[in-house]
Amino acid sequence: PGQFVWADLLTHDVPTAVNFYTNVFGWEVEYKDDKNYAHASIDGEPVAAIAAYNEGEDENAEGVWLMSVSARDIRNAGQAVKAAGGKVLEGPEDLPGRGQYILVEDPRGALIMLLRANDGDPEENTGDESDWLWAELWTDDTVASTHFYEQVLGYRSVAVKGLSGSTYQIMGRDQRPRPSVIKSPFEDVSPNWLPYVKVDDVDAVAIDVIEHGGTVLVPPERDEQKQRQ
Repeated sequence: PGQFVWADLLTHDVPTAVNFYTNVFGWEVEYKDDKNYAHASIDGEPVAAIAAYNEGEDENAEGVWLMSVSARDIRNAGQAVKAAGGKVLEGPEDLPGRGQYILVEDPRGALIMLLRANDGDPEENTGDESDWLWAELWTDDTVASTHFYEQVLGYRSVAVKGLSGSTYQIMGRDQRPRPSVIKSPFEDVSPNWLPYVKVDDVDAVAIDVIEHGGTVLVPPERDEQKQRQ
C-alpha cells in the first residue's frame, strides 16, 4: 500500500497529447476507441493512459495527470478518506482489466485515485529513461495535506531541509520513501499531484518541450530532492 502504480492523462485533445509525449519522451502509443483513448508504453512495458474527458466536462478544463496509488481495501480506504475530511468522487467501482478503485479529492482539492489491482501491484519502478521516477504533491497547506495522507494511506512523514533552506515533507511506509509534499510555488495553481519523469538531459528535454508546443513553467535547475537521493 502507498506505492504509485499508474498514471492517466485526462485531456480534451488526445491526438495532440499523444504527439507531445511521443516526441518529447519517445513513448510508444496505441490508439483505441476512435482516438479518444491511447495506451502508452516504453519498450513494450505499459507506462500510462491518455484519455478524453467525458462528455459534459468543462471544455475549458486543462489537461490533468491523475495518479493511482495502491490501497489494500478500497471500501475501508473510502471511509478513511471521508473521516479525514476528503471526498469520494467516484466508486467504489470495478475498472475492467485493472481492479477496484475510488476517485478521491483530498481536503485541499488535489485529485488522486486509490486502486486495488486485480493482479497485484507492478514491480517497483527502477526509474528507466522516460519512465516515472517520483510523485510530488503541490499544495497550499503542507501540514493538512500530509495529515490526510497519513490517515488514509498509513504514511509516516519526515521534514527534510533542502539545499536552499526550504523545508518539505517526505512521506513513506514500510521503510520505503514514497511521495514528497511541498508548498506550491504558484499561487494561482490549485493543489495537484505532479509526476516526475526520468530523463538524461533536462536542458535538452526543455527545448523539446517548447518545440512540440509545451511550456516550461520552471526552468532547468538543481532538484533538491533528487540530489538528496
